[in-house]
Formats: sequence, structure tokens, C-alpha cells
Amino acid sequence: MLSSDDGRTFTGRLEGLDVAPWWPATHGDQPLYPVTAEAGDITIDLARTGFRRIAVDRGPDGRGFGLVVNGVPVFCRGACWTNADIVRLPGTRDDYAPLLRMAAAAGMNMIRVGGTMLYESPAFFALCDELG
Repeated sequence: MLSSDDGRTFTGRLEGLDVAPWWPATHGDQPLYPVTAEAGDITIDLARTGFRRIAVDRGPDGRGFGLVVNGVPVFCRGACWTNADIVRLPGTRDDYAPLLRMAAAAGMNMIRVGGTMLYESPAFFALCDELG
């Protein structure tokens, strides 16, 4: 449900979702659901998304850093990403797919994209969502 107080800014609420949780590749499946926005008689397809709960575990001394996904501690294993093709920036889904599939096959469940690097295309992030 979307509402607007000023006719330009919308807020929304999700209610009554019956969805399976999204998991990192090492812990389960990655169900993705279509998300649309409806305003009056206009419907906009936004994307596909997974639903998960994530928290930080600081450990008994409060100084640690661990990720908890859907209530389960997850050991993060992955790599730092550099772009798929330095000549053609950014890459396409076909450029990313074999590389990200190899990362998943190697047991990685996290890819770090440095803040000073190239911003990848939405296709990169969609594949990451799909592969966990």
C-alpha cells in the first residue's frame, strides 16, 4: 500500500507476506519475488527481491563482528570484486555470469565491491541476488 501526503513523496507498507527467506548460497535457497508499485491506475515493475533478516553479532565482549542471517550465524567467505572487463565499463549479465558462478561454486557467499571502484550495472547485483 502506497500513500502520499504531498503528491510527490510516497511511503509504502508490506503486509501479510507469505515468502520464504533468502539465504546466502552456503546456507540455503535464494527465492526472489517481484516487487511492483501501484499508484492510482499506474503499476510499475520495480525489481525482484529476496527477504531476509540480518543482524550483527558483537560477541560476548562487544568488540566482535559477525553476521547473523535469518537468525543463523554466517561465516562470510568471498573476495574483492574488480570489474569483469576493464575496456567495456560496466559489464553485461553475460560478462558477469561465468565469473559469479565460479565464485558461488568455490563456496563464496559474499562479494565486496570497493567504494572507490566502478559502480556495476543492475545486472551484476541481480546475479548476486540470484546466486546467493
